[in-house]
Amino acid sequence: MITIQIFGLDHFVVGQYSREHTANLADLFETEEKNVSFLSSDSVYLHAGVEQSSWNCLVIVRAPHRYEALEKGVADYLLKTLSTFAI
Repeated sequence: MITIQIFGLDHFVVGQYSREHTANLADLFETEEKNVSFLSSDSVYLHAGVEQSSWNCLVIVRAPHRYEALEKGVADYLLKTLSTFAI
Protein backbone atom coordinates (compact mmCIF):
# COMPACT_ATOMS: atom_id res chain seq x y z
CA MET A 1 0.00 0.00 0.00
CA ILE A 2 1.11 3.55 -0.82
CA THR A 3 -0.11 6.31 1.48
CA ILE A 4 0.18 10.00 0.67
CA GLN A 5 -0.34 12.15 3.74
CA ILE A 6 -0.94 15.87 3.29
CA PHE A 7 -0.74 18.24 6.26
CA GLY A 8 -1.96 21.82 6.06
CA LEU A 9 -4.68 21.42 3.44
CA ASP A 10 -8.40 21.18 4.12
CA HIS A 11 -9.96 17.67 4.04
CA PHE A 12 -12.11 18.65 1.09
CA VAL A 13 -9.11 19.89 -0.87
CA VAL A 14 -7.25 16.63 -0.22
CA GLY A 15 -10.38 14.73 -1.25
CA GLN A 16 -10.62 16.68 -4.50
CA TYR A 17 -6.92 16.21 -5.16
CA SER A 18 -7.17 12.47 -4.58
CA ARG A 19 -10.14 12.18 -6.98
CA GLU A 20 -8.26 14.05 -9.69
CA HIS A 21 -4.80 12.52 -9.28
CA THR A 22 -4.99 8.95 -7.91
CA ALA A 23 -5.00 7.39 -11.38
CA ASN A 24 -1.96 9.39 -12.53
CA LEU A 25 -0.06 8.65 -9.33
CA ALA A 26 -0.84 4.94 -9.65
CA ASP A 27 0.57 5.08 -13.20
CA LEU A 28 3.72 6.79 -11.93
CA PHE A 29 4.08 4.14 -9.23
CA GLU A 30 3.39 1.44 -11.85
CA THR A 31 0.65 -0.04 -9.69
CA GLU A 32 -3.13 -0.26 -9.49
CA GLU A 33 -5.25 2.63 -8.19
CA LYS A 34 -6.45 0.49 -5.28
CA ASN A 35 -2.88 0.59 -3.91
CA VAL A 36 -2.78 4.40 -3.58
CA SER A 37 -4.53 6.06 -0.62
CA PHE A 38 -4.52 9.54 0.86
CA LEU A 39 -4.56 10.63 4.48
CA SER A 40 -5.77 14.03 5.61
CA SER A 41 -5.63 15.31 9.16
CA ASP A 42 -6.88 18.25 11.18
CA SER A 43 -3.69 20.23 11.21
CA VAL A 44 -2.45 23.76 10.80
CA TYR A 45 0.90 24.50 9.22
CA LEU A 46 2.63 27.21 11.29
CA HIS A 47 5.80 29.27 11.03
CA ALA A 48 6.81 31.66 13.83
CA GLY A 49 3.26 31.52 15.15
CA VAL A 50 1.68 32.46 11.83
CA GLU A 51 -0.65 30.07 10.02
CA GLN A 52 0.77 29.00 6.68
CA SER A 53 -2.08 26.71 5.62
CA SER A 54 -3.00 27.14 1.95
CA TRP A 55 0.44 28.67 1.47
CA ASN A 56 2.52 25.72 2.54
CA CYS A 57 1.76 22.09 3.10
CA LEU A 58 3.75 19.07 4.16
CA VAL A 59 3.50 15.91 2.09
CA ILE A 60 4.73 12.56 3.35
CA VAL A 61 4.68 9.58 1.01
CA ARG A 62 4.96 6.12 2.52
CA ALA A 63 5.62 3.35 0.05
CA PRO A 64 7.41 0.00 0.05
CA HIS A 65 11.08 0.11 -0.96
CA ARG A 66 10.32 -1.51 -4.31
CA TYR A 67 8.90 1.86 -5.45
CA GLU A 68 12.04 3.81 -4.52
CA ALA A 69 13.32 3.97 -8.10
CA LEU A 70 10.12 5.85 -9.07
CA GLU A 71 10.46 8.43 -6.29
CA LYS A 72 11.73 11.35 -8.40
CA GLY A 73 8.90 11.17 -10.92
CA VAL A 74 6.29 10.99 -8.17
CA ALA A 75 7.89 13.88 -6.24
CA ASP A 76 8.01 16.05 -9.37
CA TYR A 77 4.36 15.27 -10.10
CA LEU A 78 3.27 16.07 -6.54
CA LEU A 79 5.16 19.38 -6.52
CA LYS A 80 3.70 20.39 -9.87
CA THR A 81 0.09 19.42 -9.19
CA LEU A 82 -0.11 20.52 -5.56
CA SER A 83 0.99 24.00 -6.61
CA THR A 84 -2.63 24.59 -7.68
CA PHE A 85 -3.64 24.32 -3.99
CA ALA A 86 -0.57 25.67 -2.18
CA ILE A 87 2.33 27.90 -3.12
